[in-house]
Amino acid sequence: MAEPIVISGGSFDNLEAMPIAPDWIRRGDPVARGKLLVTTPDRLSYIMSWECTPGEFEWHFRLAEGTAWFVEGEAFIGIGGTAERRVGAGDIIVFAAGSSAVWRITRPVRKIAVLRKRLPRPMGLAVRAWNKMLRGAQIVPMQPAGDAARF
Repeated sequence: MAEPIVISGGSFDNLEAMPIAPDWIRRGDPVARGKLLVTTPDRLSYIMSWECTPGEFEWHFRLAEGTAWFVEGEAFIGIGGTAERRVGAGDIIVFAAGSSAVWRITRPVRKIAVLRKRLPRPMGLAVRAWNKMLRGAQIVPMQPAGDAARF
């Protein structure tokens, strides 16, 4: 049976402290808060709301890749030693699992983040093979002939 659809507002109410590791902070006193909004049934992906005050810090995406949609604020982010890029409201950025970034927040940031844990390589290959097999096993319905096939 399929899992039910889960609906959650991307609320920034009732956020909890999510301190940045002290050895990651480079400048200032950034204060981060967040809230878990949704977790997938397999517990490999989750969505959260997150906010942070100005400061500069490192962030390491060790086991999960992250996609962030910025709702408000301004930050300058450098990934893997690259030059900083400005991000703000409406921007989306993807962080690869295993990557590191330097965040320099100049105006308080609010974002919605989707995090997905990376599977070990053999397991990931097995999942991709399984999905390919399922796609190959699907029966494609026959299309009516002539003009009736056009939508």
